[in-house]
Amino acid sequence: MIGEIPAEELSAVVEMVSREVLWEAGVDRPPVDAIAVAATLGCTVVAGGGRAGRASRVSLGGAASCQPHAPGGQVIVLSAEDRPERRQWCVAHELGELLAGRIFDRLDADPSETPDAARERLANRFANCLLLPKRWFIPDAWECDWDLLALKQLYRSASHELIARRMLELHDGPIALTVIDNGEQTWRLAAWRRESPRRPPPPCPAELDAWQAAFALGDPVDSRPRADGVQRVRAWPVHEPDWKREILLTEFEDP
Repeated sequence: MIGEIPAEELSAVVEMVSREVLWEAGVDRPPVDAIAVAATLGCTVVAGGGRAGRASRVSLGGAASCQPHAPGGQVIVLSAEDRPERRQWCVAHELGELLAGRIFDRLDADPSETPDAARERLANRFANCLLLPKRWFIPDAWECDWDLLALKQLYRSASHELIARRMLELHDGPIALTVIDNGEQTWRLAAWRRESPRRPPPPCPAELDAWQAAFALGDPVDSRPRADGVQRVRAWPVHEPDWKREILLTEFEDP
């Protein structure tokens, strides 16, 4: 059962398979264009009338790839309403579904014993690794001091939120990441030394001050309060005409 496989082993295998796929597609630097990767592997991606935020697949009979566990002969149908980053992620997710056999082989796991929900999570993880490869992302993040907007410039095909979640996964911590939409907290998670994300304490005054400044002014905020166990707070505004989102990265003192 895939649920019995240690999380570190599972993550390493998914990273390895996504790295192989990028190599096969000839991609050696960000940003990753998942639609181009799919085309290189023999898939056709088209915009259709599907439900926003989802993609669907159909097979073309007789069009098979010679590569084992490769998705040749598949058509991925996207919603025409999705924004570019969402379309990229949907294609990456569908590739994860199509290439799951490679992952199961490496894990010596039986796909027939894997619940649908676990396969969905596996495809999600593959999509994250494909668009934000660990071997590139970590050095790039340290190079730009984990600046969300700088990372977005490098990894243009990934959304701000996806990049934030990858930061949470790969930062040494202890940190918290918070997403606030139109003044309401959407999610807030903490991580320390790449452990599984967990619930952090409520936002402290320094975090609230940084968020309010980013919300009101529309400019990034970088503060070092050295209070409440907090070393540094950064708040990045991701504002659109009808939507205001702020993403906060909080660095705590090492306990």
